[in-house]
Amino acid sequence: MEILTLRRMRDRQAVTEHAAGAEIADDAAKMASQQLTELQTRYTKLEAENLELQRAKDQSTREAQQSAAANTARLAALQALNADIKTENRALADQIQGQQDEIARQQVVLDELEADRDSARTEAEALRKKIGEQEVRIGLAREELLHSEGQIELIKDLVLRESGL
Repeated sequence: MEILTLRRMRDRQAVTEHAAGAEIADDAAKMASQQLTELQTRYTKLEAENLELQRAKDQSTREAQQSAAANTARLAALQALNADIKTENRALADQIQGQQDEIARQQVVLDELEADRDSARTEAEALRKKIGEQEVRIGLAREELLHSEGQIELIKDLVLRESGL
């Protein structure tokens, strides 16, 4: 009986241990199930975050591409404007050079005209001087003519007086 009792005790102990092991296994299964649920929830949240981040990345990429396209268009417009400005600048530089050449030609003509003017002034001054001298001579000749006319009148009077005597 003792053997039987020992066996029963061992069986009970085995059942108790088995029950305790089953309880531990159930608790472990429940914990594993909870952890699995938590992990699945986290996974779902992470997938949602990943999807949102992917959408944000796609949106940023589209915006960056649009911005790059706009910048490329602006750059092309600015380059075209720069080319136009350079062309206009060259045309203005040519126009300025032409005007400077014309100014130089006109300066030569002006210098020639000024030289001619100075020469004409000198000549006019010489002519004025000559005219002045001639006016003096004419004045002297008039005086001599008047003097001579006076002498002729005197001579006439003398001749008429002498003939009437």
